[in-house]
Amino acid sequence: MKKWLVATIVIIWTIIVLSFLSYTKLWVYNPFMSTYWYTQITFFDKDFVKIQNNPEVYIANPNPKDNSSLDILIDHIENQWYEYLEDERMASLLVFKKKDKDYIVHVDFKTNKYYSLWTNFTKLIE
Repeated sequence: MKKWLVATIVIIWTIIVLSFLSYTKLWVYNPFMSTYWYTQITFFDKDFVKIQNNPEVYIANPNPKDNSSLDILIDHIENQWYEYLEDERMASLLVFKKKDKDYIVHVDFKTNKYYSLWTNFTKLIE
């Protein structure tokens, strides 16, 4: 009985710690999905994958074969009918405007040795 209690506490504590790390690093509560998507870009040569819908969070390969991960991000967003506003860029915050619409998208672009993280925030133009 005591072994089961200790094992349960260790498992629950591990899941809580992994969830915290997953959320602080990738903005995703589920550490199992974060691990799954990370393996997709690492071992299966995908340039990027969407890991969450609200806010939109993408994880990307930091060193893709063809372009930089920033170029892939800009191409992906522009293919969704957005226009990249290069003059509005502020360090890691990229700004896109929806063509013929009244809102813009701010994309937080972070990269490190292991992955690139793109987080989209939509805002109405006032």
